[in-house]
Amino acid sequence: EDEMFRNRFLTTLGAIRSIRAIKGKKIAIAGGVAEGFVNLQYDKEKLENRFEVAIEEVDIDELIDSVLDMEDEEVKELETEIKNGASCFDADTERFTKSCKLIAAVKKQFEKNDYAGMAIACWTRFQERLDIFPCMAYGYLCDHGYPIACEGDLPGLISIIMLSAATRNKAALMDMVQVDLEFNGVVWWHCGIGLPSYADEKG
Repeated sequence: EDEMFRNRFLTTLGAIRSIRAIKGKKIAIAGGVAEGFVNLQYDKEKLENRFEVAIEEVDIDELIDSVLDMEDEEVKELETEIKNGASCFDADTERFTKSCKLIAAVKKQFEKNDYAGMAIACWTRFQERLDIFPCMAYGYLCDHGYPIACEGDLPGLISIIMLSAATRNKAALMDMVQVDLEFNGVVWWHCGIGLPSYADEKG
């Protein structure tokens, strides 16, 4: 029951869980690193050796094709679930349906290939071919046990997987952009990703 022991012991357990979550696993990158994000470039061989992971490349246009080939009926149940979980809903219905199809398509990639996570470039292909930003889809997926890093941020994806395991909470890729001393809070933001489980009872 010693507090110093407990804190150190629980930290050690979290570290072990984080290593087990990534070691020997398969992760994927779709669409490469997003255009302009040069600071996210990585050395594939070094990353694979350092974390003992296998990195696979996925054709982002094939992923988008699977969204375009999907029938609206295939995501009706998912649409209802998301709408019912929202405090309000005023999204463009066509784009919302495409986002739900993207969720379904990515989940199929995970299940078919046994991925521990996927880094997916946000642009420009989603805007060019689907006229959507994938933030809502990514947030939903992260919240439901499918770790996604936007902008093709593969090191960020590894962080998400390891942090989720260490803390036993869902993690999302965000940047700290502002500290509000009056509010006594920190603003975390990354395009539009937000996890439903992070919201309070007011959404």
